[in-house]
Amino acid sequence: MSKRNFLLAGILVTGLFFTPYAVQFFVHKYFAQDQRTTEYVTNRISGLIQQCERENEALLNMEDFSLSKLRSQSKRWSFDKIVYEGSLPVYWTSRDVLPGYRTVKGAKHTFYYETSSWKFILVINRSQTDENELSVVSVIPLSFEPPIINEFIKPEFNKQIFDFSLFDIKKEQQENYQAILYNDEPLFYIYFNQGYHVRPVWVNGLYIALTICFLAGLIWYFRNTTLHFIRSKKSGLALLWLAGLLGLSRFAMITMGFPGEYLPWSLFDAKIYASSDLNPSLGDLLINITVGMIYLVVLNRYLSSFLNRSKWMNRISNDIAGWSMILLSFGSSWLFWQIFYALNQHSSWSYDIFDLYDINYLKVIGLLIVLIMSAIYFIVNHILVRMLLLRKMRFSFIVSSIVLSVLVIISLIAQNELTWIWLIHYCFLILILYLKLPQKTTVIQYSTFFYFIITALTCASFTYVVLTQFKLNKLDTKLSRMADQLMVDNDFYAEYLIEESAARISNDVFIQNRMFSPYAGKDIIIEKVKRVYLGPYFERYDISIVLYNANGIPYLERNAPLSVEEVKEIFDPYRINEEGLYFINSDQINVPKRYLKIIEIKRYKQTAGYILLDLRQKKVIPNTLYPLLLADARFPLLMEQTEYAYGVFSNGIMVSSFGPLSYTNIYEYAADRDFFNKNSWSSDGYDHHAFGDEERRIIISVKKGQEGQDISNLSFYFLWFSLGILVVITFYLALGYRKGRQNNLSTRIQIYLNLAFFIPLAIITISSISLISKIYRENLEKEYIEKTFGLHDKISDALSIPISEDMEQEYISNELVKMARFAETDINMFSMSGKLIATSQQAIFQSDFISDFIAPEALYHIRDQQARYIILEESIGKLSFKNIYMGIKSFETGNIVAIISIPFFKAEEELSRQVINILTRELNIFTSLFLVLFFISYFLSRALTSPLRLIGDKMRKLSFSSANEPIDWKSDDEIGKLIMTYNSMLRNLEDSRKALAKSEKESAWREMARQVAHEIKNPLTPMKLTLQHLQRIVMDREGSDNLKEQINALLQQVDTLSDIASSFSAFAKMPAPVTDSFDFKAMLDATVTTYRKNEIGQVVYQSEMDKAMVNGDEKWLSRAISNIIINGLQAAQDNIHPLLEVNLKHHNERTLRLTIRDNGTGIPEEIQEKIFTPNFSTKSSGSGLGLAIAKKAVVHAGGKIWFETTKDRGTVFYIELPLLHV
Repeated sequence: MSKRNFLLAGILVTGLFFTPYAVQFFVHKYFAQDQRTTEYVTNRISGLIQQCERENEALLNMEDFSLSKLRSQSKRWSFDKIVYEGSLPVYWTSRDVLPGYRTVKGAKHTFYYETSSWKFILVINRSQTDENELSVVSVIPLSFEPPIINEFIKPEFNKQIFDFSLFDIKKEQQENYQAILYNDEPLFYIYFNQGYHVRPVWVNGLYIALTICFLAGLIWYFRNTTLHFIRSKKSGLALLWLAGLLGLSRFAMITMGFPGEYLPWSLFDAKIYASSDLNPSLGDLLINITVGMIYLVVLNRYLSSFLNRSKWMNRISNDIAGWSMILLSFGSSWLFWQIFYALNQHSSWSYDIFDLYDINYLKVIGLLIVLIMSAIYFIVNHILVRMLLLRKMRFSFIVSSIVLSVLVIISLIAQNELTWIWLIHYCFLILILYLKLPQKTTVIQYSTFFYFIITALTCASFTYVVLTQFKLNKLDTKLSRMADQLMVDNDFYAEYLIEESAARISNDVFIQNRMFSPYAGKDIIIEKVKRVYLGPYFERYDISIVLYNANGIPYLERNAPLSVEEVKEIFDPYRINEEGLYFINSDQINVPKRYLKIIEIKRYKQTAGYILLDLRQKKVIPNTLYPLLLADARFPLLMEQTEYAYGVFSNGIMVSSFGPLSYTNIYEYAADRDFFNKNSWSSDGYDHHAFGDEERRIIISVKKGQEGQDISNLSFYFLWFSLGILVVITFYLALGYRKGRQNNLSTRIQIYLNLAFFIPLAIITISSISLISKIYRENLEKEYIEKTFGLHDKISDALSIPISEDMEQEYISNELVKMARFAETDINMFSMSGKLIATSQQAIFQSDFISDFIAPEALYHIRDQQARYIILEESIGKLSFKNIYMGIKSFETGNIVAIISIPFFKAEEELSRQVINILTRELNIFTSLFLVLFFISYFLSRALTSPLRLIGDKMRKLSFSSANEPIDWKSDDEIGKLIMTYNSMLRNLEDSRKALAKSEKESAWREMARQVAHEIKNPLTPMKLTLQHLQRIVMDREGSDNLKEQINALLQQVDTLSDIASSFSAFAKMPAPVTDSFDFKAMLDATVTTYRKNEIGQVVYQSEMDKAMVNGDEKWLSRAISNIIINGLQAAQDNIHPLLEVNLKHHNERTLRLTIRDNGTGIPEEIQEKIFTPNFSTKSSGSGLGLAIAKKAVVHAGGKIWFETTKDRGTVFYIELPLLHV
C-alpha cells in the first residue's frame, strides 16, 4: 500500500475522532454558560407564549361559543385551554390539572403557576361582553414532579422548552437562580444543574453530517482496500482488514457517543436499555450485532478461498482445529444466551409474549435484534460445520462429541444455567453435521428449508429456556426482597401514608371548622378521615379514631380514657419520629403491630383540637386491590403483596397472612414433612417458598404457572424466526429471478406449499384473534354498562333529593364510598357545569393526577345531546382505562341533575389478559400445524414431482441406438397426458431411428449399387462381344446346334446381368425428387394405359375422380406405380391368368386413395417386413429396388404406402396422398 493511502486513512481517522471534541468545545464555549442557556430557554418560552396569545385571540373573536363549536376548534390548539364566562367554566380541553377561577380572576396576562405536582405558565386573554367577561386561559406545562412515582406516573418536562431534566424552578428569587423574563418581567427563576447545556439543532446537524462524511470516507477507503486484497487472492488479509474497518468504526462511534448523544431518539436512550459500555443503548446493540452479521456474511462468502490459500490453517492438526471450531460453536450459543438474557434484564420490559402484547417500535427493534442474533448463530455454526466437513474431521468431531457429552451431563447434574442451552445446541450440531446440511445450501431445496426450520426451532428453544430462567430468577429476587421486607416489623409504606395523610388532615378546612366549632357534630370528621385520607391500603388495619378538644380531652371518654398528654407519656418509648408517630410491636403472642399518630388541628393559628389515629394490623389481611395510580415504586412490597399470598410466623405462631390460603395448615404440613430444610415445596396448586428461621419464618405462595414456563414463548419466537426466514428466502429468490437464476420445480412447489399453509393460517389466526377481541371487548363493555346502570339506580334511590354543588358533599361522598366498596369500583359525581361534587377516591384528585373537571366530551353528549351514557377512552399518565358517564335524573322534573362516572381501570388489563390467553393458544396451534404441514409438504412435493423425476430418469436413459422403454401410467390426469406425450415421442423417436437406419441402409445400397454396376458392366461388354463373335463363327457350321444354344443362353444371361447393372446404376444415379403440383389422375391414366395392352395379363382401371391435384415428383410416382403394376402382373400363379385392378377414389376430403389389387400368390409372412428394403426381391431377375423406390416416392409426396396380402389370393397395395384444394 502506498504512503498516499496511509495518509488518507490518517486524515479520515483523525477527522472522525477530532469532530466530537471540536463540537463539544464549541457548545461549551458558546452555549454552556448559564446566561446563554437562560436566553435560549427564554426565547423558546416567548415563542410558545406568543403562539398561545394568537390562539386565544382567535378564540375570543369567535361569534359562537357553543360547546359543539368549541369542540370543533380544539384540535387546532397547541396546549390545553379553559374558557371562563364570568366565573363559570364553559369549556376545557382535557382532564389534566387546570387552574380554577380564583387563580385566573384578576391575574396578569402571563404568569407562573404551580400546584403540588405541576408547574405551568398561564396565558390569559380577556374580552368583555354585555353580560360577562370572557377569559381564555392557555396552559403551558413546564414540568410534572409527582409525589408518587410508579409505572404509570413518572416525572416529565416540556421538551419544547428544555433539552434535559437537569433544572429546578422556583417562583421566588433564590441564589444562583436565573430569571426567565417575558416583556421584561420575570415569570419564574430557574437553576441549571451541572451538565445541562443547550445544543442547537443546527449544531447537532452539523456534527452528524461531519461524522457521517468521515465514517463514509473511512468505510469507502477500507472497502476499496479489502476488494484490492480479494482481487489479489489474499482472502485472509482482506478478512482481517474488514474486521479492522468494522471494529475501528464502532470504536469511534462508541467513543464519541454517536449517534445517541446527538439524536433525541428513545432508541438510544440509556433509560430504556443499557447493559455495558459496549452496548449503552438499544440502538447501539442493534448496530453492534448488525456489524457482526455483516462480517460473518462476508466471511462465509470467502471461506472456501481463505481455507484453500491459508497455509497456516493447513498446518494445524485436525484435532486442534476440530476442538477450536466446536468450542467456537458452543460459544455462539453462549453469546445468544448472554445477549437475550441481557436484553430482558436491562430493558424496561421483558421479551415474554405477555409483555409484548402492548407493542411499540422499541419492542419491534428488540425483536429484530433477537432475529439478527439467530442469523448470527446460524451463520457461525454454518461456517464452522462447513470447515469441519471441508477438512473431513470426522474422528476429531467424534472424540470431541464424547468429551462434550460428559461436560453436558455434568452441567445437568450441577444445574448450570447454560446446561439446557448447551444441550439443545449439541443436538443441533450433531444433526446438521450428520445430515451435512451446510453443504446443501447452494440450491434452495427441501433440505435447505429443513436446515432453516431446525435452526429456527433451536433458537426458539433458546429463547424459551432464557425466558424461563429469567422469570425464575426474577421471581426468586422478588420473593427474597419481599421476604426481607416482611422480616422487618415496620410497615414503611404505612408510615409514609400516615405522614402524608396527617399533613392533609391538618390542612383540611372542613375538619378545621368542625373541630373549631363547639356546636358542630364531630362524627362526620371520623367518617371523612376514614373515607378520604385512609384509603384501601389501610384495610389491612383495624382503625380507631379518637377526637380531642383543644385541651387534649377526648370528646367521648368511653372511647379513649387517656388524654393526649397521657398518650404521649405512655407511648413515648415507641415514638419513631419527631412528628408524633408511634410504632408498638409487642413480643406477646397474638398482640398485633400497632401505629399511633397524634394530629394537631389548628384554626386561625390556634389549636382547635387533636385527632388520634390508632391502627392495629389485622391477623388476616383482606384481599383488597390498592389503586395502581397510588402505588409508589419506592415501596414494591405493596404491589408484590397483592400478587402473592404469604404468611408470617413467629416461633410457629402465625402473626399475619394475606391471600386465600390457610397458612396455619400449610405451616403444619411443611413442618411434619421437614420441607423447611428444602425451602420450597408444592401443594394444592401452589409453589410455597420458605424464608427465615424458626424464630421468624415467612412462607410466600405462588400459584403454579406464574413462573412463566409457557410453551407459547417457544411458539411465538419460532414463528417470528420462520417469518424472518420466509422474508430472506423471498428476497433471495426475487434477486435470483432478477438475475435470471431459475429454481427447480420442487423448490418452487415447496415454497408455494409453505406459503399456502402459512398465509391462510396467519390470516385465520389474526382474524380469529381480532374477532375474539372484539367479542370480549363488547362483552366487557356490556358488563360495565350493566354494572353502571345498577349503580345508577342505587345512587338515584339513595340521593332522591335535589343535587347541587352547594349540597353537603360529605353526605354524598359517604354514600358513594359505601356503594363503591360494595361494587369494588370507583364512583365520581359531577354537577351539570362539569365540576366534581363527590368521589369515592379522593386521593387520586388530591394527588394532582387529574383535574376535578368532567371530560368535555361527556358533558357535551350527556348534558347537551341528552345521551343516556357514553364510554370514553381516558388516561392518567400511561394508564389507559374505560370511563362510563351516565346522567342522573331528578325524580320531580325528569331532568338530568348530575353526571356520574365510573372508571374501570382494569378494563384494558382484563381485555389484554383475555386476548393474550387466546393468542397463546392460537400460537401453539399455529406452530403445531405449521410444523406438521411443513413435514407433510415434503411428502406432497415428493409425490407431485415423482412423475417428473421418473420422466427425467427415463429421458436421461434415452438412446438413439437402442430400444427405449415407454412409461406405464394408468391415470389420465395432467401427468398422464405428459407421459402419453413422452411415449408418443418415444414412438416417433423409434420411427425416426428406423427411418434413419433405412436411410443409412439405402445410402449404403446406392453406393454399393454404383460400385456393383461399375464392376459388372466392365467385364460384361468384352464378354458379350466375345460371345457374339463365337456366335458368328459357329452360325454357319453344321452340327453345332448344341453350341449355338449354349452361346445364346450365355448371351441372355449377359443381357440379364446388364439389365441388373443398369438398374443398379439407375438407382444410384436417381436424382433427388422435385416437388411440384400436378394432376395425379392424369398421370395415373397415362401410366395405366401403358400396361392395358400388355401380353402378360389384364389391367382393369376405375376412377371416381375427375381431377386429383397433389404435391410430389411426378416421374417418381409414375415409376413407383409402374413398379407395383409390373410386380402385380408377375406375381400371378402359373395356372391363373394375371388380373390387376387399379382403383382411384377419395378417401376423405383431404386425401385420395389408390388401390392396386392382384390375384397372385401373396407375400409370405416371413418376408413382409423386407418388401420395401432396397435389393430385396423374390424374383431371380429382379434388382429388388422397385418397391423401395415406390415407397420413397410416396413418402416424399407426404403420403403413405402399405399392403395387405392373403396367401394364394393376392396382394393389395394402398397409396394415400394429400390433396391440394385449388
